[in-house]
Amino acid sequence: MTDTTTEMRDAPAPPVRFGQQERRGSFLGLTGTQVWVLSGLTLVCLLSLFVLQIWAWPVWLVSVLAAVVTVWRFRGEPVVSMVATQLGFARRKLTGQHTYARDVWETPWAPALHAPVNRAGREVTALGTVKMPGALGDMELFDVDHAGGFVFDRRSKRVAVTLAVQSRSWQLQDPDAQTAAVEGFMAWLNGLEHITGMVGATIRIRADRSSSTELADFVDEFGDPGASEALKTEYALLIEDGAGRAFAFSSSLTVTFALENLTRQIKDAGGGLPGVAHVLEERVSALTENAAAMGVRVKAWLNGAELQREVTAAWDPVAAARHRAEGHTLLEAAPVMGIEEGWSWIRADETVHRVFWIAEWPRKKANTGFLEPLLMSGSSSRTVVLQIIPAASHKALKEAAKTLTDMELAAELQEKMGMRVSRKQEREHQDVELRENDLVDGHAQARFRGFLVASAASMEDLSRGASDIETASHRALLVIQTLHAQQAAAFARTMLPIPMTEKE
Repeated sequence: MTDTTTEMRDAPAPPVRFGQQERRGSFLGLTGTQVWVLSGLTLVCLLSLFVLQIWAWPVWLVSVLAAVVTVWRFRGEPVVSMVATQLGFARRKLTGQHTYARDVWETPWAPALHAPVNRAGREVTALGTVKMPGALGDMELFDVDHAGGFVFDRRSKRVAVTLAVQSRSWQLQDPDAQTAAVEGFMAWLNGLEHITGMVGATIRIRADRSSSTELADFVDEFGDPGASEALKTEYALLIEDGAGRAFAFSSSLTVTFALENLTRQIKDAGGGLPGVAHVLEERVSALTENAAAMGVRVKAWLNGAELQREVTAAWDPVAAARHRAEGHTLLEAAPVMGIEEGWSWIRADETVHRVFWIAEWPRKKANTGFLEPLLMSGSSSRTVVLQIIPAASHKALKEAAKTLTDMELAAELQEKMGMRVSRKQEREHQDVELRENDLVDGHAQARFRGFLVASAASMEDLSRGASDIETASHRALLVIQTLHAQQAAAFARTMLPIPMTEKE
């Protein structure tokens, strides 16, 4: 019995297989846009038949060609959607909206429209509206006295809080720690549905290849104080040797709440901005407790000044690192002065970025820590971004049933047309059935979106860093793709601590 127990304890966490990412759309594998376009083409063909009669064949020919383009997919994505994205990029280039330049004397934030509000001892200060292009101009920054800050998007009526987090990453080499971390993360995911008002969370893990004190800090916090002097000396030599070759890691969690789902709670807390601040404090407290269950410690709820530094470091990490090294603390929150968007990159002052999205998660079984190659290899700075969107159980069950019905209908049509059902379609059907069973058993469902952001000081370094990431993604069993013609929107919605929107 003892040998069996020891063997179970030493066994690593069991590998798991990810479900196939669905791209089925609304009906028979077609997206809503494709269905509307095909419906319009059918209507045009019928009208031309009645009006033009025998001379309707040119209209029919053009409609057939348009229908083929509409249903055609490239790398699993509808071509019509890709064309629309490229036309949007071309429009921005022609109208000059692909660049942004700030006046040298312009402040990073527009003056606040709201005076400080103090009610029941709680003061909420409006720091202003961010001066950035596009929808980012609607973002307002607020500071809650002796607590933290939040970003308010008045267009979508959503707020976002950002937490600086830290985990004992080195303990994942221990099988018991792996199992505990996985179980804690699953429990955290299952609890997201029950956090009232929460609509999504963004996890960012940034790795910078630079001289770092992280190893020394880890030993100071978790090392054995009773170690011998000889062992401490050996540790000091190892830390000094590895400091220049180590990665500096920083992790953050941005959580988005929809105010329309918190109306009653805000009213009970006094209403207005103080009511919002009170509700956010309660949510942050709950998130802190839940994070501790999976071995993650919340270091701080970022306030207004810290959020400004977070934005600066996201846009221009090259300059931010130099300012920290030189001790220029005032420049750590300096605003970005210029932005230029390219086909597959975006430049902000001294730093150029490239955003990838994870098109496919591992198709075969993967172990805990399968993302490690993305964080621990290469020589460029990179950020791994994971967005989590929880779904209500009843809506998830309804969606699973609808998907299964659509799959079965599509399979029947294929059989009648003499076409075989592919193994990939069978695997997708099995995955949806398994998801439905998990929902019935009481598990929660969440949608995941993964992104990788490479950052460098020049285009040459960026190309090398992007190549490192692509190589590491193969080792991590991922399929990644560059987000062409949408780098600016992808960067802002993944790297900046702003609320999620419905259109993402």
